[in-house]
Amino acid sequence: MPRKAVHTGHEALRAARRLVARGWDYDSIVALLKRQSGLDERHARAVTARAFKPAPRQGMSLREELEAISRALDATRPG
Repeated sequence: MPRKAVHTGHEALRAARRLVARGWDYDSIVALLKRQSGLDERHARAVTARAFKPAPRQGMSLREELEAISRALDATRPG
């Protein structure tokens, strides 16, 4: 029978991001999430992997994101 997770996915992600900021390594974060949050191995690894990626920028619309990508591409084109 699977254990009930104590944290929601968002709470587990916030906790993992705090640990990343403190310099914890991947395997230590996974072990802690499994032990304290009741997450299974696969979910704990997925949350930890996501925690190592930068948090998405808040307040950026799709249009702004596409314009930024377009500007970046234009800057790399010769001419």
